[in-house]
Amino acid sequence: MATIRPGPLLKHPQGAESARLSAREPVNMQLLKFNALKSSASVIVQASEPDITAVVAVDGFKAIENVIVNKPGQYYYTLQPDDHLVLSCGLVVDVSVTGIKKTITLRSSMQIKNSCSIKMDLLFLKSKGGFQRMSTIDPDDTYSIPMEAAYEHLFYVLPSGKNMQPVEGSEGFAWFGCDAPDDFRHSIECSPADDDTISNFVNVTCREEQYKNQKQCPTEAFAHHIFQLHPPVVLQSLLPFRISVQLEAVGSTLYTLEPGTWAELYDVNLNREPMILFTFQDGLSGKLRLSKQNSEYSTFTVGKGDTTLEVNVYTERMGYEKFSVYCPYWMVNKTGLTLEYKIQLAAITKLGNHTEWSKSFPIISVGASDCISAKFKESTYQFGVEVHLSQFTLSKIVVLTPYYLIINHTEFNIKIQETDCSSIVGTSAPPGEVTHFWPACDSTMIHVAVDMGRGESTGYSCPFNYKKSDFLVLQLNEPAVALCVEVQETGSSNMITFSNYYPGCLPVLIINHFPDLALLYGQSAKSPRCQPWLLQPQQAVYYTWDDPTDFHYLIRWQLVDAVAKVSHPSVSKVDITKDVGQSFIIKQSPIKTASTSSGLGSWNPEGSIVSISTGTSNEEEDTDFSFGRNKQSGSKRKGYVRSFYIGLQRVLLFTDDCKVDERIKMEASYSLPILAASVTLKAVGLSLVDDTQKRELAYIALMESGVIWQVKKGKKENWKTLSTSINAELEEAYQSGKQEIQQKHLVANIADHNNMTMFEPSDGPLRRTHHEGFHFKFTMSNKDYTIHAKVGYLQVDNQLPFSVYPQLLYPLPPPPTVATSTEPKPLFEASVVLNRADQDNTQSTNTVKHLKYVHVLIQKMAINADLGFILALVDFFSFKSYDPSFEKEYVKNDVVTYEKTLQEALVTGSTEEFSRLFLDVFHIAPIKVTLSFNIRSVGRNNQQRKSVGDQFVQLFLHSVGIILTSVQEAEMKFSFFHLEYQPQSQKRLVSLFTKHYTTQALFQLHTLIFGLDALGSPITVVRGLAEGTFDLFYEPIKGSVLGPEEFLQGLGIGLKSFLGGTVGGLTGAGAKITGAVGDVFAKLSFDDKFIDKRQQDKTKSTKLGHKLGGFAMNLFEGVTGVVTQPVKGLQKEGAIGLLKGTGKGLVGLLVRPAGGLFDLTSGTLHLVTKKTKVGDIEIEEVRPPRFIGRDGAIRPFIGNKALGQAILVTTDDGKYVDTDFLVGHLDITEKKTKMLLVTDRHLMLVEPRIIKEGWDRLASVHFKHFRSAACVNASTVNLLLKEGATKRKIRDIPLPSRAIAEAACELINKGYAEYSGDLRERIH
Repeated sequence: MATIRPGPLLKHPQGAESARLSAREPVNMQLLKFNALKSSASVIVQASEPDITAVVAVDGFKAIENVIVNKPGQYYYTLQPDDHLVLSCGLVVDVSVTGIKKTITLRSSMQIKNSCSIKMDLLFLKSKGGFQRMSTIDPDDTYSIPMEAAYEHLFYVLPSGKNMQPVEGSEGFAWFGCDAPDDFRHSIECSPADDDTISNFVNVTCREEQYKNQKQCPTEAFAHHIFQLHPPVVLQSLLPFRISVQLEAVGSTLYTLEPGTWAELYDVNLNREPMILFTFQDGLSGKLRLSKQNSEYSTFTVGKGDTTLEVNVYTERMGYEKFSVYCPYWMVNKTGLTLEYKIQLAAITKLGNHTEWSKSFPIISVGASDCISAKFKESTYQFGVEVHLSQFTLSKIVVLTPYYLIINHTEFNIKIQETDCSSIVGTSAPPGEVTHFWPACDSTMIHVAVDMGRGESTGYSCPFNYKKSDFLVLQLNEPAVALCVEVQETGSSNMITFSNYYPGCLPVLIINHFPDLALLYGQSAKSPRCQPWLLQPQQAVYYTWDDPTDFHYLIRWQLVDAVAKVSHPSVSKVDITKDVGQSFIIKQSPIKTASTSSGLGSWNPEGSIVSISTGTSNEEEDTDFSFGRNKQSGSKRKGYVRSFYIGLQRVLLFTDDCKVDERIKMEASYSLPILAASVTLKAVGLSLVDDTQKRELAYIALMESGVIWQVKKGKKENWKTLSTSINAELEEAYQSGKQEIQQKHLVANIADHNNMTMFEPSDGPLRRTHHEGFHFKFTMSNKDYTIHAKVGYLQVDNQLPFSVYPQLLYPLPPPPTVATSTEPKPLFEASVVLNRADQDNTQSTNTVKHLKYVHVLIQKMAINADLGFILALVDFFSFKSYDPSFEKEYVKNDVVTYEKTLQEALVTGSTEEFSRLFLDVFHIAPIKVTLSFNIRSVGRNNQQRKSVGDQFVQLFLHSVGIILTSVQEAEMKFSFFHLEYQPQSQKRLVSLFTKHYTTQALFQLHTLIFGLDALGSPITVVRGLAEGTFDLFYEPIKGSVLGPEEFLQGLGIGLKSFLGGTVGGLTGAGAKITGAVGDVFAKLSFDDKFIDKRQQDKTKSTKLGHKLGGFAMNLFEGVTGVVTQPVKGLQKEGAIGLLKGTGKGLVGLLVRPAGGLFDLTSGTLHLVTKKTKVGDIEIEEVRPPRFIGRDGAIRPFIGNKALGQAILVTTDDGKYVDTDFLVGHLDITEKKTKMLLVTDRHLMLVEPRIIKEGWDRLASVHFKHFRSAACVNASTVNLLLKEGATKRKIRDIPLPSRAIAEAACELINKGYAEYSGDLRERIH
């Protein structure tokens, strides 16, 4: 029983001063209204919300005041008994929120969580012997042990309802036997009441509960544990079919496992290494021996007769043994044929007779795709192969499909016939289905016909190439039908998709606007199929290509009289992929005999010959535009041809009406703005915070670029940015206060900063500005949408403590040879122009967009990552705790996905018939990336419970067969991606984009291999040598063109670049090789803390003094470790720990000094490399990591708090990070060489290290030694310590002034007050 008394802001509904609480009987409390708690969306107001408290009194113990009841979380308090003969107890106040209701639960600090799938009975051992049942715990339920029992009894558990009891003499579990919770493992054996049942076992693990009001549970706290119950063995099936498993013992249970499910085996004792019997489909069976010594990855054999198959087992140890049975490969056959294959070697088909074996194809690489062929007589069967990674990451799924697929999105049956195999029956593609297409001969051409129903069928279309990606509209006659066909070729498939006609799909609409002249037109190609067509005056026609296999973007045309029957001596061409316009002069010519070799070929239209000569729009003003039959020979008039878009349809117009031409020309060039909106931010920061771990992961900063200088050449011209070299000279003159610059290549007047002028190299106004951090502009006109986005400078900082790479992403400057001639550019810039007409296309269900202009520019950047940050990021975006049910869903999803037929995957449920893009210009500029990666995970807690993200990343690295190591500055170059005037489907555009960059990435894998530290990154050496040699000759030659002064300047740049490329390249290689050797010695120490600390010093310490200090420290720790390591081992693990510690100490005596020597050599060579490198930059963090207080609230960033937290993290190599919360810090010397650092437990005097990064603690006092608050005497802070304080504790802190002393005293007393408040909470 307990009594709760509401605080000042709470009240009992009946107005009582207090309420009695019985077990599991709730009592309602109401919150009083007051102004400070008005609802607000402001983070600051919520963060400053005062604590709402109550007084809690548990029977037999003293009351606890100021118990927080309004902030979610678990809070720990120590109960002091009324009777001194009774032990103290721990009380946990658990505050949870559901909607607008808060629930406050009072419980003990010892809990038992049932992580089994069956009910468990909890028993305790009575003082007089025998067991007494306490409770039954449901699956996934947590039971709080009553306080009077938590500290006195040994506890036992057994499966409920099985008539069992703990084995006599077995040992139970209790909090006082759990000194190291993370290492606690206990097994309880339960014997049956009869002999017909096998004994059961239950595993017990333990973890410490974390409380919101304390970083670590205080040493005086007693039980603060959560015991978890597990089955001894979990056997999971990650196979795509049903299996049966059973323990090889009399009376054991038979389990049937569906894909992804698991069985909890309680009758397994791993100490006896039992055998498990497996039964697979088709009668395959096998045995697996279970043992605690099973490796992480192992195999066993199943078979039937002479047929055997190896099955893999993945073993996990998470307080219990989990064995996951899986196959490394799933072979999925979607070809419709019977396949035989040799594992990892080849594949064949069986179609009545065996084909030959195909070539071998690799299936180890995830994402690989290929086309393989198997021959049978004269035929070749082609298959597509794709390798996917299963969602549970252990198996690779190899999908085999026909390489050629026909998808019919029309409502008619389509007949496909190969042109070179007319004697063989063709393929029929029913409407709405996916048809497998097996070419009968080695041909590239097919033609199609459409079955219209009722015995009516069109003739065959002209042939087209089905092996080349393209989009065509085929014309079929008798009756006339337009059929859309798209050929999309990928690495593993070639899909031929047919769809219905829709507005805008045809290549061109040709309009003959002439009143009296006919138009001859046709495809400009040499194919005999490209015959001319005649279009009469004042008529229009939709046109598609006569021969899709030839060039299809040029139209040949000629005007003729509509009456005479003559040939055509003159022909013109027009490119219909572009917006063009031209004028020409029409002259009446005498009648000639038809010629079969001129013009478009043998044309015999009726009408007189019209001679056409192209001209420009600025013809003489007196041109005669009239034309008629009675006109004399030699008269002339003007005609116009124009190519443009109407909506989504390309139009080719021929006219002699100048007003029509001018109107179309004006419509093309005139755009009426309707809406314009822009957003410009000088700088913006995005903080990524994991509130559950109370840490900031990364800080993304979009900031202004460096200073740039721009000149305006004319009144109507835009400002143009000057080159990097001129920018540097102008900025240097500006900062030095010069009023004018007089040089041969640069003349400017900068006396008046508001009215600066440049005379050379350009003449015009001059201004000093910068690229904004972020700029976005959206414009809408009557014709299109325009989007322009720009990022001036982007930097991503790694905010995790002890990270390998402090900066994850930042832009890199251009090489000196490029910087002298190019202007500074923003990191990212993109422009998009989208035609509005596609928004009005409501006549078809097809989604069609016209992208008139897309241009993306990305500057060179560096990307760094270490495994620790990647895992932290995956944890942040994934589930926080491991749950086997996820894997069940993953396997189920994989089975459902790959059991789908091609029909279901490609057609069924598709609501989008044909999604297309018309691209005028689509350009992504070349991209350069410098990549660094480190496999080491530094400063990350080794938690027993894994997140789903952890498992995914770790298993992915294993499954894809990658052995990673440290890679430094491997340069990846991607060429530009460019498309121009092409119709594309969205799917094909994505496919082209992906193929372009993945292909180039695969071609550059050698840069990663040769960028390994263990090899000295030879590719960096070769690249630096080549660039240095080029600069040595190029820079002086370029300077000599401008003058002798520039020649000397170019010679200096060239020499420095050559020196950096040769000497710097070789020393850089030596630094990486010696650093890699140092890594080997560090791993031989078998000390994870030492390895992490060394990695931190290696990446953050850049001064030679720091390297010397690191070597001295390694030497010291290697010698002293001979004594300290055995002592630590003895304290932790007893005699076994003593042996382990002795081994570590002896090994450390050898490897630590040797590793330190190699690190010193590597650091020295690295410093030489940096000094000789041209254009090297130092990147500093934008700001320190965010400070997050003990309550975990995410408040606005406070620079002073963040700086203090950074000092605390690096003081004594992070000794106080896990135990203390920062209160504040203060500079106590004028030169800022000494700091006063105050936490909720200590006050410390710290100073920056001389030979290493970080801060050293000069002196410290724990607040438990304080007798009362500190006070100020003149300029000295007096610390009032207890009499028992040791002599080494500081008592007085002399400071430079009284003002500093008062500020220091206030800060110290604030820390003491927080400590005293926590102490009262623990004592009360």
